[in-house]
Amino acid sequence: MMPALVTDAAELARDESPAGRYAATFAREGTAALIANAGSQPMLLRHGGRSFPVTVDDGGFGRSYVASPHSAYVLYAREEMAIVGMRRGRRVTGAALALLDRMLRAARFNHAVHLDNWLLSTNLHGNWDGAGLPAIRATLAERFPDHFVILRSLDVWSCPALLDAARADGWVMLPARQVWVVDDLARDWLPRSNHGNDRRALARSGLIVETPERIDAGDAARIAELYHMLYIGRYSALNPVFTARYVAFTAETGLLRYRIAREPGGRIMAVAGMLARNGI
Repeated sequence: MMPALVTDAAELARDESPAGRYAATFAREGTAALIANAGSQPMLLRHGGRSFPVTVDDGGFGRSYVASPHSAYVLYAREEMAIVGMRRGRRVTGAALALLDRMLRAARFNHAVHLDNWLLSTNLHGNWDGAGLPAIRATLAERFPDHFVILRSLDVWSCPALLDAARADGWVMLPARQVWVVDDLARDWLPRSNHGNDRRALARSGLIVETPERIDAGDAARIAELYHMLYIGRYSALNPVFTARYVAFTAETGLLRYRIAREPGGRIMAVAGMLARNGI
């Protein structure tokens, strides 16, 4: 069976898979309502009993790097130079980025179709080993002949078989970002002094830690605010700007599990959002 692309809102609404619910919500509410600095058209690709979220972008600059390759390779790199206070080699690096900027604009690199794209900084591909990748790639290339077809977040640790399949199918490998991993929490994390120090600081703080089953509108707004303060305000406006609606939706569907720390009065003071797929 050939891969099938689903764009019809009614059909998307009937798909109960996590990818189907994800694509249906983005199609129904609009991408910008959930991620304010993204404008992707959401679709769903089905093949071999699997469903994959697909995002389609038809140009535009300055949007989040999770859907804009130009932002990932040019704009974010420029911001990183300022964040780390780069001095040595700044002129040479700046000139190289200016050349890359012109090249990517000329190539219309922001006309992009992202496969299995959950619009997160790191996509987890679950237990997909790359089965059907050549047919999927051919289908997307035929449907979108003027777009780059992109599969983000491939690495030898989380998805080695998928990475091998992409190489075997002739995909061009581009470095993207560094990701830190821990193989064994009990061995590599729990014994560390930082963990003990954090645990003692939490005990002294009076904060109450919860893993809520439901997140109401007020908590969703506060979580989005805390995220924005760090990832947008301190780091970069090219990170995805998750809205309160996004927080509520991902909590409702179980896509993300939120762990929060409240002060005694009930206000959330810290939050972690966790995605788990295939034990990662």
